[in-house]
Amino acid sequence: MKQAILQLLVSSSIWTSLRPSSAQTSNIDYIAPAVAPTELQILRASSGSSTQLEWATIATGGGTVTSIAVTAPANEFNVTGSPIASSGTIALAWKNQAQNTVFAAPVGGAGAPSFRSLIPADIPALDTAKISTGIFDIARIPVGTTSSTVAAGNDSRFHQQNTDTGTSNSSFVINNTSSGVRLLDMSGALALRTYANDGYADIIVRNLTVQGTQTIINTEQVEVADNIIRLNSNYSGSTPTEDAGFEVNRGTLALARFYWSETNQKFMSGLAGSEKAVANIVTQDITSGSLSGGVYTWSHGLGRKPLLWAVWDNTGDGVLIQPNAVNANTMTFNFSGMTLTGTWTLVAAG
Repeated sequence: MKQAILQLLVSSSIWTSLRPSSAQTSNIDYIAPAVAPTELQILRASSGSSTQLEWATIATGGGTVTSIAVTAPANEFNVTGSPIASSGTIALAWKNQAQNTVFAAPVGGAGAPSFRSLIPADIPALDTAKISTGIFDIARIPVGTTSSTVAAGNDSRFHQQNTDTGTSNSSFVINNTSSGVRLLDMSGALALRTYANDGYADIIVRNLTVQGTQTIINTEQVEVADNIIRLNSNYSGSTPTEDAGFEVNRGTLALARFYWSETNQKFMSGLAGSEKAVANIVTQDITSGSLSGGVYTWSHGLGRKPLLWAVWDNTGDGVLIQPNAVNANTMTFNFSGMTLTGTWTLVAAG
């Protein structure tokens, strides 16, 4: 086998390849190794001959050093084993960070990253089509179309009709501001209170129906637009027996009353227990044309015989005349021999 020769050429006193320890002025021939190299071997000058080359294996680690150190960002890493003065291992480990933080550049600009809280600007805008799972908080539901539907779930701010089962809270505020009102449970009674619960609130309704047996009004003034107040409105028969009216509280004194008496078929008034019948007064205007043969029959409609009566001429003077007949509903006057000038007035009380 012919031995290979490696020739190193000199150019300007410097080798163009392997460089000697001192200036070389002539070419040197190196004898190549007679064997083929193995994996990861390199070619080097032989320690036994100045002109012989040999294959050498690359060192894989180990050995010692005199001084080496490593530094790392103190907020993110723990460094152990540094510095090394002879041999050893330098290790880097992540430091524990606060929960719900991210490793990112500073807020608002470029810079070295660090662990910080996530802000909305860190998250790019996503089309709703990209979110296909999970449960939306009701305040974050995107704008939909008129045909969109939303499942209420257990969100307390979304009310699904006809599903209420009640609440253990004793109050509920409508319009959560200082001008709002509060529905309050007061020992089983519903009270309408102010937002601060420091007084009663006003209520405005259209038609109000009270199903209970009493209505108590604690006020100094009551105004009613109706011109007729109906009492005993729940009676629909033809033989009423209950009296109806009103009474005035006078403290420790006897009550003052005004009422319709079904027994007497009259309005009664006075102090309780000593009421007297209230006289009804009716009037009728007549002229000479109202007479028939000088007689006038008056249908006064009192329902009982009048207790008092009077006749006034057109000047306002009283006329002395007695009725010919007095009945529960009519009176007959004979004006024969009298001259009726203008309009006269008949008065009856009973």
